[in-house]
Amino acid sequence: MIVFHLFYDLNYFKFIKIDLKCFFWWIQPKIIVSMFLIASGMSIQLLHGKGIKWNKVIKRFFKLSSLALIITIITYNIFPSNWIFFGVIHNVALSSVVSLFFINKPRLALFTAISFLLMYGFGLEYYLINFPMKSVDHVPFFPWFNCFLIGIYLAHKKVHLLELKSIPLIEYLGRYSLQIYFIHQGVLFSLIFGLHKVFHT
Repeated sequence: MIVFHLFYDLNYFKFIKIDLKCFFWWIQPKIIVSMFLIASGMSIQLLHGKGIKWNKVIKRFFKLSSLALIITIITYNIFPSNWIFFGVIHNVALSSVVSLFFINKPRLALFTAISFLLMYGFGLEYYLINFPMKSVDHVPFFPWFNCFLIGIYLAHKKVHLLELKSIPLIEYLGRYSLQIYFIHQGVLFSLIFGLHKVFHT
């Protein structure tokens, strides 16, 4: 995600030239978003598997909604023609609440996810792709909620307990993934914008 945004920003300020519509650059954000939402779905199942903790639900929703609102306000001022009105954080905020219905219901979660994918494949993607307003980060609830549902299913099947080699840096990034997601693009964009001012004035 950080690497993708680095190249995106460099391209935006014309330090490099890449075709963001080519398959390599088109598929990267799709994989990144999928992994982020699946991990979020897994965390919801792990957190509430023994009973929904409503105080954490309310606190999480308030925090995510606040971050989403900040992102919307900032991007509206920077990118008025394609500001973020429903991006990744907006999606996670809503999905974190709706997904509570699927806690400890792995079969229902998987069935619903597959149904969403089939509906998407039968032509509903036309509306999503041709949505009247373009955004720099549009992650609509449908069909992306299916990633959350897949995460719930995988956590219930204890996929998270697979033993992998511990990499401290990866563990650190994973532990603070939300904070890193929220902060990193602002830092990268500001730095590259500063370099643009220095070398293009």
